[in-house]
Amino acid sequence: MFQKLDEQIFGRWQDRSIESVLKLDRPGTYFLSAKAYGFKGLVGGYHSWIVHVDAFKRQYVIEITSRESLKVQGATWWLNLDSDQGDVTQTLYISNRDGGQRWFGSTPEIWLELHMVNLNLLKLLKLLKEYPEMGHSFHFLNRNCNTFISWATATLNEHFRLKLHLPAKTFWGAKNQRYWQKRYVRPKQK
Repeated sequence: MFQKLDEQIFGRWQDRSIESVLKLDRPGTYFLSAKAYGFKGLVGGYHSWIVHVDAFKRQYVIEITSRESLKVQGATWWLNLDSDQGDVTQTLYISNRDGGQRWFGSTPEIWLELHMVNLNLLKLLKLLKEYPEMGHSFHFLNRNCNTFISWATATLNEHFRLKLHLPAKTFWGAKNQRYWQKRYVRPKQK
């Protein structure tokens, strides 16, 4: 119902601009966010994702999204990190889409930037695959891109003894960093 209404008012999301507007070529891990498409964006909703840039300037985008959006954004490969879910509408993917491109018409912003020698792609993926919502079906409040980013930030804080904070500009899912620290984040491994 909402998708048809969104299309009537805002046009098809697949036809919105996905041009690259941010140059992410410095090795590191970036947390990005852009206004969501349609009514969700109109009421303050955002889509958030993580981009890891390696020493060879290759980008790896990690996000909860759909295969269809990855295809429209020009990803030539992707991996479903939540293999229990198969081909569901929204799940955790890593892909080679351009992490600095518009999110269907909206310009992304870098909200966190980490340049840590001891945080490579494999270590990052190992930590992120521990997302407690893995294996559960999509639910708006629990399993969405912003709740995932909130959990990822809390996990990095705990594992590397950091003090990362997400800007209060947007709603970071139904569970904030304090929630994750109390319930799911594992202590730093020795």
